[in-house]
Amino acid sequence: MNKEDLTHQMYLDYTISVLENQSNHISDEHFDAWILFLQQNRVLVLTYHYAKSNSALPPEQAERLKHVAEQSQRKNLLLASHQIALHRAFQKANMPYFSLKGLTLSMRLYGDFTLRQSRDIDILIQSEQLELAHALLLGLGYRRQTIPSSYDFLNEKEYKYYHPAHRILLELHVRLFSNRALFPLKLINFKSPQFIELQGENIPVLPNALEYTYLWTHAAVHNWARMLWLSDLVAFWSQMTSQEQAEAKLLMRELDVRTSLGDFEANNWSFVSRLKPEHYTGMKRMWFLWQFNHSVSYKWYEIIRILTIPYRKWHKKKMTNHRKSKP
Repeated sequence: MNKEDLTHQMYLDYTISVLENQSNHISDEHFDAWILFLQQNRVLVLTYHYAKSNSALPPEQAERLKHVAEQSQRKNLLLASHQIALHRAFQKANMPYFSLKGLTLSMRLYGDFTLRQSRDIDILIQSEQLELAHALLLGLGYRRQTIPSSYDFLNEKEYKYYHPAHRILLELHVRLFSNRALFPLKLINFKSPQFIELQGENIPVLPNALEYTYLWTHAAVHNWARMLWLSDLVAFWSQMTSQEQAEAKLLMRELDVRTSLGDFEANNWSFVSRLKPEHYTGMKRMWFLWQFNHSVSYKWYEIIRILTIPYRKWHKKKMTNHRKSKP
């Protein structure tokens, strides 16, 4: 192992000791680095939730962990208020959508929307309703950060919005991945959502088999960079019925999604923490092979994308200048 892998393994081992209420003290310097490690992997709040009764932690370090975790939970409270306002606006406009990941996934898997660290709000809409969604978001105080063009639907999968008053990020997806072959939109029926209750409102989410497959694909696309994604998959698999698990397996076979860790049989947090760097390497390799398999069906889209780069650069510059010229 290189130095980075050894450091990674050290913090994994310390996470296990904290979760299992073992006495394994580290220096304040290493403790702060461990806090950063948990934040980068988006599992700080989950770790605090499962380890807050750990009497083996020194009081000062336990208080530090609590303080940082509660900061993240307060951010989720603000996100929840925006998610509810967004849902009501879309519902009033009779516009179907799906909530992706975020607070609804936290409720779905952990029964508490504050336990899963969230950076933004992700929603999926039908591409033909983009302008209506844009108008609704402007009415809620958001500002668009990406400029749409006539070509964007062949190239962009999402549009980014920002709420300047509350510093909230939102991603408005018109498809799930840039590579259309990874998760075809024909698999998604906007008329048949599942619902997750969030502060008294029923928020539409993808059905279990689709959401599970999407989460696995999303993690693979991003090279399994966050421990949280593994925790989510462990929790998700254990909560699905046998029929839903069979549907997910069938869907993943159809999409050529191969798993390198086998089925997740239980919601075992220590299992996730015990993953070693070589597991990540193995999963990255699976992703490379999968991406290569899909490249054949994707090649014509890539040719079009490359050939139209000059046009898209010109159009983006034109739109930017047009926006600057507005009073």
